[in-house]
Amino acid sequence: RSAIAGGGSGTYTYTWTSVPAGFTSSESAPTDSPDVSTTYNISVFDGFNTVTSQVTVIIKDLPPVPVITADGPTDFCFGESVELTSAPGTAYLWSNGETTPRIEVSTSGIYTVSVAGPNGCYSSESSAIAVTMHPLPPAPEIIADGPLTFCSGNGLTLTAETAAAYLWSNGATSQSINVGSTGNYTVRIYDIYGCQSPASPQISTEEIPEPVVKITISATNMCLSDQLTLTAEPAGGIFVISDGPGTMTGNLLSAKAAGTIDIEYVYLGFCTGSAACSIVARNCDIFIPSVITPDNDGKNDFFKLGNHDGKVELLIFNRWGEEEYSDTDYLDDWDGRNRDGRELPEDTYFYILRFENGLVKRGSVLIKR
Repeated sequence: RSAIAGGGSGTYTYTWTSVPAGFTSSESAPTDSPDVSTTYNISVFDGFNTVTSQVTVIIKDLPPVPVITADGPTDFCFGESVELTSAPGTAYLWSNGETTPRIEVSTSGIYTVSVAGPNGCYSSESSAIAVTMHPLPPAPEIIADGPLTFCSGNGLTLTAETAAAYLWSNGATSQSINVGSTGNYTVRIYDIYGCQSPASPQISTEEIPEPVVKITISATNMCLSDQLTLTAEPAGGIFVISDGPGTMTGNLLSAKAAGTIDIEYVYLGFCTGSAACSIVARNCDIFIPSVITPDNDGKNDFFKLGNHDGKVELLIFNRWGEEEYSDTDYLDDWDGRNRDGRELPEDTYFYILRFENGLVKRGSVLIKR
């Protein structure tokens, strides 16, 4: 406030007083900070005359300092937020420039608010409230301790980088997981503030079933003079002699001496496997007569075989290929008759012998009476 005088002698004296009392001044433009509404009186004297005037300053009450209320934690992770609400007023002015009763905060900062009362005056700033937004940890990397493709019964360990906590796509919460089957795996990590990272790049594993390996053989016995063909599946493996007097050439078995030959088939695919079998080799040079003389003299009357074990089937054919005789369980009792019991004429006949061990012999026999 100030008093501007004009006219008169040009030399002025100022006298300021106040109601309520307590303020005086002789300056033309004094300053004051009243706490209550105050009327200021001014007298100006130019040496001859005195002029008076007055001005009243109305002091309005400030609203109470507002309190800020948060609807949740003020320390949170990226992607989350907190709502800050001011105490009631007729208008609001937040430290970030917002003018609403409440603000949604998703970034770190210090926040205060002033509110206006019914008289339009704004309060002092509220106490500051600090908001901290923590960034998310970066997506972690998964480290595998072996190939992602493996055979049944094997597997690998997947490990996430070090963090405060872990959550795998299969629900595990440890830093490492053991994997033994086909699947897709990701992991999320947590930092010390409980913030969760995005999912890691996906790791895919594949379990290859163990091969079903088996050997197929036509007989479990063989003669020293024979060769036995072995087959096995799946293809792609090798036969080896694990014990006994045998020799393998590819899948062809030969016996070097009598005895048990132990054979193993080893499959050499991505996942390996094996199967085993045993073959008994014998000295089985079977005696087969080339002539019989069925004249009932007790000598060479029957087609008698020598040095064989097990059942044998006999088939007899004439020179025109017609079957004359057969016996599925031959007991060295053919004496040159056909299946009807009639004596066959002297001639050369042809036989097929099928032995129980799978051996087949073919040849001819002369009937001489």
